[in-house]
Amino acid sequence: MNFKDVNCPLCNSNQRKLLYKGKSIKNISKENFKCTSEDLAVYNNIYKCKNCDMIYQSPILDSDIIIDMYRSIRDPEYLEKEKERSRTFENYVDLIKRFLRKDSKILEIGSYTGVFLKLMKDQNFMIEGLELSDWAQGISKKNIDVPIYKEELGEFCKKRTELYDGICLWDVIEHYDKPLDELQFMNKILKKNGYLFLYTVDAGSYIFKLLGNKYPFLMIMHLVYFSRKTIRKALEKRGFKVILINRHKRYISKKYLFNRFDIISGRFSFIFKKIAALYFDITKKEFIPIDFMGLMDVVAKKT
Repeated sequence: MNFKDVNCPLCNSNQRKLLYKGKSIKNISKENFKCTSEDLAVYNNIYKCKNCDMIYQSPILDSDIIIDMYRSIRDPEYLEKEKERSRTFENYVDLIKRFLRKDSKILEIGSYTGVFLKLMKDQNFMIEGLELSDWAQGISKKNIDVPIYKEELGEFCKKRTELYDGICLWDVIEHYDKPLDELQFMNKILKKNGYLFLYTVDAGSYIFKLLGNKYPFLMIMHLVYFSRKTIRKALEKRGFKVILINRHKRYISKKYLFNRFDIISGRFSFIFKKIAALYFDITKKEFIPIDFMGLMDVVAKKT
């Protein structure tokens, strides 16, 4: 595999300090890039820029290799989790309704198997998707009658300008090796006063700092880690004004939660499992809402 060292993706400085030393990674495959990848807390070196405080991974794979990985992904395990993801995405439908009318035209970047696309279409939004995975796009097209494109964002934007009222990217921006370039593309295809909706890791959160090198979303496929401060900087650099930043709430199953406890807590995970099991037994609920995983929701407006 061809790895390359990179400078800060926010300010391009090469002045940095090592936050977490990377693990020994011998075999990288498309399995590492699936949404349901179990390779949590497996990564190369994680650095913090001395100039702007951006946190990022280096070295990283060449961009062409990363794109090929995403195109070839097959992730049938994701289909088993669609119900819990749908519950989480319902929150985002409500969020978008706060800012956009139902006749608004919206693009979801990284639409995968179309869970969010379906929810938005059911609410009568004009929704389109952008997805690299042949497998995921094929499933979406079978289940939802909406346009789904398979181009990289840069190529997609060459033929379009000021087309959308809103753009959504859920758990996507941290996968970009050049996030400022991608934000510039998004700005180009948003209408004036259009909205950008995203969620990503919050590298300034207490749980990110507390867990340190065991934070589960430090992963080989996550190349950049924004804090509230650095996401503001990035968005402002590319012509956006931040309107809202909140803690992200996710609905997760008992199985998913127990798996994360094993990764984070090791031999002490049984303690947390007992507490969580008690919650599920008492409430009889299928999913538990979690908002302390160090993730953030961001809404920004094109200026």
